[in-house]
Amino acid sequence: MRIRNASRTEADQLNAITMQAKAHWGYTAVQLEQWRESLSTDPQSIERWPTFVAEDQGIAIGFTQINPELAVWELVSLFVLPAHTGRGVGRALLKEAVAIANQAGQTTLHIDSDPNAEPFYLACGAVRIGSELAPIQGDSARVRPQLHLSTSAASPFDHADPLRQAAQPRAGTLLNVMKVPKLSPISQQSERIVQAQLDAYNARDLEAWLETYSEDAQQYLLHTGELATGRDAIRKRMEERFRDPELHANLIHRITMENIVVDHELVARTFPDGLGLVEMVCIYEVSHDKIVKATFAIGQARPG
Repeated sequence: MRIRNASRTEADQLNAITMQAKAHWGYTAVQLEQWRESLSTDPQSIERWPTFVAEDQGIAIGFTQINPELAVWELVSLFVLPAHTGRGVGRALLKEAVAIANQAGQTTLHIDSDPNAEPFYLACGAVRIGSELAPIQGDSARVRPQLHLSTSAASPFDHADPLRQAAQPRAGTLLNVMKVPKLSPISQQSERIVQAQLDAYNARDLEAWLETYSEDAQQYLLHTGELATGRDAIRKRMEERFRDPELHANLIHRITMENIVVDHELVARTFPDGLGLVEMVCIYEVSHDKIVKATFAIGQARPG
């Protein structure tokens, strides 16, 4: 396999790779057709932007493209034919993109990732900085992870264990200087309790969900006041919600410090006007393996 510059005459071939790669993730033909134009790589962009092809025995098996016209350069495309995934093709293409950005003085590549591709990028050292709502038919809570990948010389491409490297702070950053510690046993147990309540919530298992709360637990709305105190009051407040077949919380980000766990979520549920989405920040306080206090900041509902 070799990596080479792409030619504008290859646009159709690169677009075929894109569609095959996307289809491999199980998206419907209708959905793929809706995305076709936005996913297309046109000849003009190949001429203007760094675009590289992975070639095996003269056949293009993958490609990547960078947009250098943004303040933070963006990885626009990285697709590999399904028959060649898991063989280091994507990693080689990403390494080339990182090297070009680094040579140009860019310290970071922005990646607007498909949710299916996020584990690959995280294994290569990327860090999630947020998410963009991207619902599709059958998955109203779908989001596209927004990632940043350092272009520093001390990159995960040079190490044998990319998953371990991805968990380490990038060289030259404040985190590297601070030597951020692993989660303490208390933090780990707090996360387990909060994850158990999230799993029960998404299973719409009210009894299992309530079991993660203490008997005298309190729920609050941030800056507003008390929602409910005690399991019975919490049950009464939530039992109708748990009957909603559309109820599902997608965890976007989690921060844990000892007995405090903060979850940033995108929740799909049925509102009076129909199916919708609402963004939430949930602050949980854990004591004796139970949630004793939960405070919620709730965004504006929007159509799902």
